[in-house]
Amino acid sequence: AGVETLKRHGVRNDGLFRAPHGLKNPFLPRVLSRVGLRAIAWTDGVWDTDRPGVDMIVARSVRRLRPGEILLLHDGGSGDDRSQTAAALEPILVYCRHRGLACVTIPELLGIAKP
Repeated sequence: AGVETLKRHGVRNDGLFRAPHGLKNPFLPRVLSRVGLRAIAWTDGVWDTDRPGVDMIVARSVRRLRPGEILLLHDGGSGDDRSQTAAALEPILVYCRHRGLACVTIPELLGIAKP
């Protein structure tokens, strides 16, 4: 029943689960284990949803960016204006390229084969 509940609420069966807004509780690891999911979270958020400006989003993104880090940026799926985040992507990616950092998916980062 747990897997079906997760599917009904839009959780894809890729073996990974990101808690909405990063909110977790002590019961989550046990529940995820029962349904075959692994919790994943970001290592650095930049608060791009506050729309602090392109330069600030870039600065916040690159300040602690290291191999293996998971950077949280938001898309416009909710209809919110993400033009600043979109404009910050190119400078962030250029920074990564110059530092020899590769941008990869979570399964690639964790060495997990896609289902």
